[in-house]
Amino acid sequence: MQLIRSLAACLLLLTTGTVPALAQDAASLIALSERLQGEAEARGDMLEAGSTIAAEPEDAFFADTARFSSGMRALALHIDTHGGPADLPCIFRGMAEDADMRRTALEADPASAEDYRQLARTFSHAAIIAADVETEGPDTGFPPSCPSAG
Repeated sequence: MQLIRSLAACLLLLTTGTVPALAQDAASLIALSERLQGEAEARGDMLEAGSTIAAEPEDAFFADTARFSSGMRALALHIDTHGGPADLPCIFRGMAEDADMRRTALEADPASAEDYRQLARTFSHAAIIAADVETEGPDTGFPPSCPSAG
């Protein structure tokens, strides 16, 4: 629960100065990420234990994974539009692409424990990156960019 509150606070920093609906969307995205991570891990465990997962045309996990991707893209666009750090939108779009790719593969063949493990990892990374965003930039209300290597 503490992690969810921390992530909500971090993502709310990203939405400073915007309509309250976006803040609600960010909080929903955090909760969705946490739930999907647990479900992806459980599905991976089931497959590794020898169980099967039936391909269902309207699997809520896949629909929610698509919602996660859409939410990550929306958050990236919001950061771009409001002058946030350039690295975060790229990271969030990359997570969305990874989730879409693995969802598509699992919809075709739901027996890949590795794809579920990698999805869980993507959801976990979303939480870690948001949790690392702890300070606001001095002029923008956004967290500072990662320092450049060099």
